[in-house]
Amino acid sequence: MLDLVTGILSTCIERMNLAKSILVNKNRGYEILEAFGNIIDKRQHVEIDLAIQKICKPLFKFEEVGVLFVDGVEADSEAPNLYKINHLPTDEEGRAELTEYDLSRGFKGINSFPKTLGITGLAI
Repeated sequence: MLDLVTGILSTCIERMNLAKSILVNKNRGYEILEAFGNIIDKRQHVEIDLAIQKICKPLFKFEEVGVLFVDGVEADSEAPNLYKINHLPTDEEGRAELTEYDLSRGFKGINSFPKTLGITGLAI
């Protein structure tokens, strides 16, 4: 009799844990869908990059997030066509050093990389 009661209690506890796990996973899926919906709404390169940094770092607990944009002719193997946007600093001290041109375009500059660099292609 005691084995029967213990078995029933064990099954109930397993079902409650499973239901909790399903709810957590379902909510996580909704968080990810909402995050990517916010990213897709952006129309400019700078806005896309900022949204990815703002949303993905806390969502996936990343230390750093960045986007490499592709520009140029894809068939040209020698063309350096990966670009990274350098954002404006958020602190007042860093913003004091910016030029009026940087402030007007919304970002500090662009770094270009050869497309064979790092994990995006062949490592040098």
